Amino acid sequence: MSADTEEKPGLGTRLMAGWRGQRARRPWFNHLIRAASHYGSRQADLLAAAITYFGFLALFPVILLGVSVAGFVLSGRPDLLADLIQEIRVAIPGELGQTVVDGVVMATDKRGAVGAIGLLGLLYAGLGWMSKLRIAMQTIWRGQPDQPNFVKDYIRDLLSLIGLGGAILASIALTALATGLTSYVIDLLGLSKIPGIGVFTALLGILIAIAGDTLIFLWLFHRLPHIDVPIRLILPGAIFGAVGFEILKLVGTFYIAQVSQSPAAAAFGSLIGLLVWIYITSRFLLFAAAWTSTLPRVVERAV
Repeated sequence: MSADTEEKPGLGTRLMAGWRGQRARRPWFNHLIRAASHYGSRQADLLAAAITYFGFLALFPVILLGVSVAGFVLSGRPDLLADLIQEIRVAIPGELGQTVVDGVVMATDKRGAVGAIGLLGLLYAGLGWMSKLRIAMQTIWRGQPDQPNFVKDYIRDLLSLIGLGGAILASIALTALATGLTSYVIDLLGLSKIPGIGVFTALLGILIAIAGDTLIFLWLFHRLPHIDVPIRLILPGAIFGAVGFEILKLVGTFYIAQVSQSPAAAAFGSLIGLLVWIYITSRFLLFAAAWTSTLPRVVERAV
């Protein structure tokens, strides 16, 4: 058979050759594929489901604690309590609004008991959530978690929960301070009427939020897996996670609003939407960890 009549490569062979060529020519794309493969090999979807379960449970004691704190504030300010009740009745007319009002009044009267229940619930669900998050991070980074040790794990998860809370508070404080300072400077310089200043402040607010989220992701990627990798090598992954998280927040706000309006989910629309958003966010968190752990410089450090 002559060279001219040789059989051409099949479609599958050509597609695979093109796929390998794309990965070879685009390092960022090759890294994305390696991260996805690493994510799948660690069964990260199952880990994300466990994180979602305890994360969803932890929301309710957090709400109780918030109601308790609000109760202590409102008990000393009857004018604020009256305004709140009036706003609730305007926003939620009818029997449902009265039920919410009764709940607020009861929480104000029994704020101590509500706070205690919320704190106990937060300890249970929060520690369970932190435990699953720690195990997931260790699995993503190291292939398997540490051997279980009840006392050591309990203390570690409690300290980690406090540390994460501190990181979140620091992020919120940074965002609030920077946003407030920006508004103050704009008003001081008389720039509030300049065309486009609203867009500028909105973009600046997003950048500030990303900076705060980066601190949280740095803490998550460095503290929970207990790895010997310098923070500077993890920083690109933390920024990647922070940008993705801000996008998820924007999409999640729209998604939950749409689900809440669905007639098929009228009763539990918000809860269902929130549960789905937590699961998607948990999956992204673990994918960001996989993306970070497969960075070339991080891999070189680990070898």
